[in-house]
Amino acid sequence: MTAAIGARGRIELEDGDFEVYEENTLRLLGTHLDRALDRIERERALDRERTKFALINRTLGHELGNSLNVVEARLQLIEGQADLPEDHWPVVTERTEEMQRFVQRMQEYMRLVERDDHDLEPVSLRPTLEQKVAAVQNAHDDARLLLDHVPEVEVTADTLLGPVFENLLRNAVEHNDKETPEVRIRGEGRETDVTVEIADNGPGIPDEHKEAIRDRGTQVTEGPGNGFGLHLVTEAVDAYGGTLEIRDNDPEGTVMRVTLPVASN
Repeated sequence: MTAAIGARGRIELEDGDFEVYEENTLRLLGTHLDRALDRIERERALDRERTKFALINRTLGHELGNSLNVVEARLQLIEGQADLPEDHWPVVTERTEEMQRFVQRMQEYMRLVERDDHDLEPVSLRPTLEQKVAAVQNAHDDARLLLDHVPEVEVTADTLLGPVFENLLRNAVEHNDKETPEVRIRGEGRETDVTVEIADNGPGIPDEHKEAIRDRGTQVTEGPGNGFGLHLVTEAVDAYGGTLEIRDNDPEGTVMRVTLPVASN
């Protein structure tokens, strides 16, 4: 009697008089063994990937991040002294700051991917949003960020909740084609969860890109409001036991709906 272990091979027993339940048990054993071996292989692959991510994370933080800090400091020292056209300075400093933000976001993503289990804790929602709205508003004087009612509740999350909202807010502003980008933030609380809507007046996100963003295995690198930041958001919100919805705004723009579980008392 034999039982397949998926495509890996088979279990063979010497011929004999086997009852039906014994044959079924052997087949079930083969199925469970195949699944167990699949899980072991996936875990080993994840461990290898986490090792790679840890190395990249250290390189980003210690090498590239430190180098960018030095560049920014030197630029501040020589500003107004170097023989460089005045209109070049904003470009140089803005690009340097942009690279620093990218390094920070990459490190945040690495932290999320490296962790096998997530130590979740109650996080106050409104203060987190207020802090990130203020930070993005200060970085973009030309934009209008309007924070409406948000329930005074704690949600189940971790220290990446702030970067999650900051990524969404920055995307809503930086990928906006209006002279005055406008972003409205509001929340709605229920007994077990709370939803935060971030609605902008930008160009919107094409339907095919919305589907790609929802697919955690697909990398979206083009298109307004897409890219690395939304993959961080998707991974983090999923780890919190929440959901991310992407909708069209009316009459134009995008609405990001983040639903998070309310922390139990």
